[in-house]
Parts: sequence; C-alpha cells; structure tokens
Amino acid sequence: MMIGFAEEIEDPEEAAFAAASPDPLRDLERKTLARIRFSVCFQDAYLGRHLRASAVISLRIAKALGLKPKEQENLWYAASVHDIGKIGINPLILKKEGNLTETEFSEIQSHTILGHQMLQGIDSELYRTCADVALCHHERWDGGGYPNGKKGTQISLFSRIVSIADVYECITSGRHYREAKSEKEAIQELQTCAGSQFDPELIELFTTQVAPVKQD
Repeated sequence: MMIGFAEEIEDPEEAAFAAASPDPLRDLERKTLARIRFSVCFQDAYLGRHLRASAVISLRIAKALGLKPKEQENLWYAASVHDIGKIGINPLILKKEGNLTETEFSEIQSHTILGHQMLQGIDSELYRTCADVALCHHERWDGGGYPNGKKGTQISLFSRIVSIADVYECITSGRHYREAKSEKEAIQELQTCAGSQFDPELIELFTTQVAPVKQD
C-alpha cells in the first residue's frame, strides 16, 4: 500500500528531468531512486524532508555553476539519497540528545559506508554518482573528514556540493538537539568553514549567488 502510494508521487524536478530526457532505462533508474527516497519518508519523515531539501539546494548550486542538464539531474538524485545509509543506524542514537559516546559516533559515521553499499550494486553512471556522494559527503576540504580522509579535489565535485547543501539545510531547519538558525547565520557559519570543511570557491559561489540574504 505504501509503495503503491510512493510510486504515484513525483517531484516537479523528476517530472522535468523525465520530460527533458525520456529514456526507458533512465526512467527505470529514476523511479527506483524515487521509491527508495519515499520509503525513507515513510520510515523517517524528518530524514525524508532533509533529503528533499538538500536536493533542491544542490540543484540550485549546479545551475549557478552552469553544469550540463544531465549533470544537474545526476546531482539532484545523488543529493536526494545521500543520507540513505541512516536507515541502517540505530534511531535511538540518531535522536539522542547530549554528547555521543565514541562508539555511538562511529556508528553514525558508518552511514556513509552503508549508503554506498546500498547504492553501488547497479553499474550505471547515475548509481555510481549516487554511491559516491553517499560515501563522500562528509569528507572535508582539509582532509579531516570521513570515512576515507580525502581532501581537496580528491573529493568529487558533486560530493563537495552536497556537503554544503547538507550542512546549510541542517543549520536552517534545526535538529532535535539544536534550534534552527537564520539564513544569515547559516551563511556566516559556512564562510567560517571555507577552506577547512568546504571548498572555498563553492562557498563563495553559494553565499554570493545561491543563498544571498540582506545584510543588516
């Protein structure tokens, strides 16, 4: 019943992608990823909203960068499932208030590997992109991220973009352990982390062209 309902739901972006580039095999990949995402929504509505919002923000960055339509589509889908591995993490840990133990933090970090494992089974450009972003969206520009300590341009462009979208959405929507902050505050936090956590050129693009806010 739930799966049937999910199959009938289509985001405007998905409809636009399908109309712009109709292809039976590509359509099957699109629908499969959509079903994965909507199954997450039924299991964890908050995570589902986060994935959707992160995809929208990532697409805005892609357009500002002037990426080709197919690249924009690949990025949108990758962002829309980037945290899929969290469905394999103990929800009590994900929703825990207060400090995490080292073991608990390690389990949360493993969502990148779990997500990669869930998405890597299909050998297509779209799924390879999704699997890479699921694995690498917590890598840092300075090499201090996880799971593999990649740095700089060792991290794929799409993963660097989704990293920014992911954090911006988290800051502005809040979490169970932290209230939401304003867009201006979120931009300031991102700028503070440019060159350490994030690609500085992408942060410049994002804060000046994608998410500008009126300064006091």
